[in-house]
Amino acid sequence: MDKRFKKKSEKKAVIFDSKSVEAVQNLKSKSGTSALEDLFAAFSEKSPDLVNEIERAFDESDLVKMSSRAHSLKTMSSNLGLHSLRDCCLHIEKHAEEILHKCDETAISNLRKVFLESFESLYEYTSEFINVKQAA
Repeated sequence: MDKRFKKKSEKKAVIFDSKSVEAVQNLKSKSGTSALEDLFAAFSEKSPDLVNEIERAFDESDLVKMSSRAHSLKTMSSNLGLHSLRDCCLHIEKHAEEILHKCDETAISNLRKVFLESFESLYEYTSEFINVKQAA
């Protein structure tokens, strides 16, 4: 494991499960590339928009959109072992109505924080063995 990642993970709670990443690393996709590269590319491309859409849905009190976008981000996060982000999205998905009615901005602002931490940690960890471009 990368020493830089290990130092960061000692300072913070575990953001993702490296074993999940390693399990996907050797799988090949239909295109012949690494499944991890494909998952990371999809996550890099789609997840920032999903976070923005969740925030916008909160601002617009759109329960259905907020819950469905949180579900999509939860699934992508889970596939990459991003358990902190997955749990945050699960909370928003399951409690969307309560979050809207209480105007609980904490859950929504926490989403962006957890997303950025997760993306940074995953990027740092995977950059050694896949060709990735930082998008977030």
